[in-house]
Amino acid sequence: AETESVEAGETPETVIKEPESEKTGETESESAAEVLEAWVRDGISDDGKKWLKSSTMYKLGGGQWTVDGDGTVYQGGVSFYVKSDGEYNFKKK
Repeated sequence: AETESVEAGETPETVIKEPESEKTGETESESAAEVLEAWVRDGISDDGKKWLKSSTMYKLGGGQWTVDGDGTVYQGGVSFYVKSDGEYNFKKK
């Protein structure tokens, strides 16, 4: 199966979507009181399953990443939202 590479600033058509704040230049200020696990705060930096919520902005660590069930290769170092709540299995290439 062929994979496509997604560079920063591009919006993949699959499970991960670009934050609205990056599109409009606005900043994220709400949810500051929410207690987050270290990987949510610091970014996804290792392989494994993570439970993600569509209302939370996440960050991928450096490198290239794939998500089970999605043929896209995502460029690390970018912030993103998922389209729906659920468990996502990340693998660093």
